Amino acid sequence: MSSSEEKVPSGFWIISVLALLWNLMGVMAFASEVMMTAEQIAALPDGQRALYANRPLWSLVLFGVGVGAGVLGSVFLLMRQRGALPIFIASFVAIVIYDGYWLFGRGGFAVTPVWGLALIAAVITIAIALIFFARHGARRGWLR
Repeated sequence: MSSSEEKVPSGFWIISVLALLWNLMGVMAFASEVMMTAEQIAALPDGQRALYANRPLWSLVLFGVGVGAGVLGSVFLLMRQRGALPIFIASFVAIVIYDGYWLFGRGGFAVTPVWGLALIAAVITIAIALIFFARHGARRGWLR
């Protein structure tokens, strides 16, 4: 361990594992959305049904990139790799574009329930927090 490197605190490991679990839940949400059947889409309220039925493929790709990069960034944290930071930034950018398009470009804001809006806010907030956490870890010498 070099003099600029600090001992990695247990909190780093706890947050890194929680980040991985959180992002794996994002993968499950992505898989659920991609695998929605026509019957499941038909059961949605009118406004949501129209959004899901006509969503462009590129928006699903952005969703996949966002959650996939979140998982990869979390794995990089656990491996103590500096690459976590740019990967978390890529995840954040993909998430913001996807959610922005969903909410404002497609009119999802009007048909998304309050709990859904709160979840979107939580996802974006946690994505930002993980960027700052990776930056902090790199500065403290926890990431190489």
